[in-house]
Amino acid sequence: MATSHHIENSIVIKGKLEDVYALAEEVERYPEFIPGYEGSKVLSREGNKATIERVAKIMGKRTAWKSAATFHKNEGIEFEQIKGPLKGMIVKWTFQRAPEGTKIIIT
Repeated sequence: MATSHHIENSIVIKGKLEDVYALAEEVERYPEFIPGYEGSKVLSREGNKATIERVAKIMGKRTAWKSAATFHKNEGIEFEQIKGPLKGMIVKWTFQRAPEGTKIIIT
């Protein structure tokens, strides 16, 4: 029987929601602003869906995985790990306007 875990973190970024979302949508740029990321490549894209291959150092170990991503413009991005050590894991990024800029909630 599989176990289910729920973890949630959030951060407020100084910037307009549309600008912050546009940057998050450019998954190829993740190594520029996500610590540990070494590579992020779009393998295919159709409409608001993409298949992404990523590589990062996680707890000192180089890890590679593939994700199916669904983009909801200026609202959120959902990643489902389809290959790799965390296959089946779903990660959601939700974008909200905040007085200080844009709040991103990652679950």
